[in-house]
Amino acid sequence: MKKVIVVLIVIALLCGCVAGFTGCKNKQKEGVISIRNLYFENWSAEQGDAITKYMEEKFGVTFETSSYSFNNWTAQVTGDVNGNQVPDVFQADVKPENLNNTYIYWAEGGVVKALPDELLANETSSRWPYLQSMIKNTKDIEALLYKGKLYGIPVSRNVNKAEEAEFAPFTYIYRRDIAKNLEGFQEDDVYTWEQFETLLASFKARGMSLGDAEWPGAYPSIVNYYKTATHCFTFKNGQVVNNYFTDEYMAGLNKAKSYVDKKWYYQGQLQSAGKSETDPVEKRYYDGTLGIFYDNFSLANYLKVRKQMLKTNGINESNIDDATALMKVMGPTGSNSEGKYALEEQEDWFSMSFLNADISNSKMEKILDIMNWLISPEGTEMALYGIEGVDYEKNGDNVTLLESNLWAKNNKGEYIDSPNGARYLRYMVTLGHDITGKDPVLLASKTQKQAYTILKSWEDFMKEANAAGKLTILKEDPRIKWMTTSKKLEYQGKILDDANTKTIKYAFSSISYAEYERSMTDSRWREVLAEINANLNK
Repeated sequence: MKKVIVVLIVIALLCGCVAGFTGCKNKQKEGVISIRNLYFENWSAEQGDAITKYMEEKFGVTFETSSYSFNNWTAQVTGDVNGNQVPDVFQADVKPENLNNTYIYWAEGGVVKALPDELLANETSSRWPYLQSMIKNTKDIEALLYKGKLYGIPVSRNVNKAEEAEFAPFTYIYRRDIAKNLEGFQEDDVYTWEQFETLLASFKARGMSLGDAEWPGAYPSIVNYYKTATHCFTFKNGQVVNNYFTDEYMAGLNKAKSYVDKKWYYQGQLQSAGKSETDPVEKRYYDGTLGIFYDNFSLANYLKVRKQMLKTNGINESNIDDATALMKVMGPTGSNSEGKYALEEQEDWFSMSFLNADISNSKMEKILDIMNWLISPEGTEMALYGIEGVDYEKNGDNVTLLESNLWAKNNKGEYIDSPNGARYLRYMVTLGHDITGKDPVLLASKTQKQAYTILKSWEDFMKEANAAGKLTILKEDPRIKWMTTSKKLEYQGKILDDANTKTIKYAFSSISYAEYERSMTDSRWREVLAEINANLNK
């Protein structure tokens, strides 16, 4: 990274080296690995838990850790980069619409370090076999190569790729406890569109409505059943077109608009736009305003909702499942998903871990050693159970937890979620879906275990529906999704944000159809689409 020459000289003299500030810094802190990660909010290496100390001794390093805030994640990463304060390892939210402003920009600017070719080689790596396997089996990994090099590690949702669902858990939960007494209720939580609409009308009669957590970051959930691709682009008559302005998308958007007009949709949805931190729509589910709520119900999010609902009058462990039941809704007649469920495709990774370009090759290799070990059988067991002989004993496949600081219990006999450095450091490489169902802390809590069971049951239901041809998984052609042509890289994030904003405004009659049409056919869209189609036709 560029630095002021005078500062370089002064620091070089103070350090007693002539290789420049970067060389001095790495020489001084070669044994210290600084890491900033989204998932370190409730943990830091400086707390000195036994597993972290074990790892530091094993690898001959000291960890310095800090966390990002989810709501300010991108801004904090950008601030670190612009302020030349990038730690040795940092996590960033890389996706197609920001690829140019993150991954490519950092690779070109010398912010992040290229990883060894060994991680992509056909021959099995002798040093990093587990990390290599995870990376090579990542979906569309070729799209993340820049000039033939990989500059970051895609954080895998599940290192056992075959176990991970190919769809995202964006779905509806509803107040089943209330719906039981309403017209339209279905005992098995499976709804045709007509039954869904009947229930919406019944909730409305009680002063309750449908709310989507994603607005304005996305589109009304109703549109999922109509559209033919996930985000900006889809094919029509052999050409790539604006997905937000196809006949299918507009049919779904107009259906959502009619639900707004009928007051089936939460009327404060427009006012909540942009207030995801201060006044999220989910609060309206907690206070009884919403009867049905759409969100990304990962296990963490689902547990959060259940925890908040348990604070609501009349909700306790005996009826929490009914207060947060998952719906399964089939699409309406004439839609793209008529008689089918509709879910969006999910990448098998979320975000990327980058290495600071200034670190030495030997330090990079040490970091990769640690990452590889964390997803090895030994590292995975430590992330789950702690130190063998201290925290657990193993006899074949049977694990017995021992009385230790790691496995302290509360007055309900449930394990306390004690700090385990291996589990948190593992977030540099994976979200850990491979170990979720084996987590002793999760399994010891009746409420948490039940939440996991409910989500797993929903996921298995949708997998079976997919196998039976009853699920539409909305996708975007990878050729388009990861295309790095100039206009697409320049405009995609902007037109996506603008499309989402115009969508909610149109649904709430805040703008006219003519204004919506103008925004979906402006020069940016025309230039991007012309460039994409020209590139595909080469």
